Amino acid sequence: MANMSKRDFSGATVTATTPAPDLVSELLEAFRDPDPDLDHIVDLIADDPSLKAEVLRRGNSVIFGGGAPAADVFEAVSRIGMYEAYSAVLAMTHLPRNHNQPALGL
Repeated sequence: MANMSKRDFSGATVTATTPAPDLVSELLEAFRDPDPDLDHIVDLIADDPSLKAEVLRRGNSVIFGGGAPAADVFEAVSRIGMYEAYSAVLAMTHLPRNHNQPALGL
């Protein structure tokens, strides 16, 4: 396995995993802040492979993607916005959106 080149993994797929509950709690708390810290949220998303992959996937989608793929999580979150990043976290955790509890001040 150590001798495999990057090319050997080009057809590989990533199976969905559920983010760590502690990380999700910290992310949801960060999103609830009236003045969310983008750098902190990006760092938390980047720490989890499944969240990172989902945010990058959304950031590189036809709707949000630019002429080139997002270079990192910061660029992807900048493209999709905080609400879409919040939605990605909820989607990955399979948590329903509680419409009685405000998120992102919306």
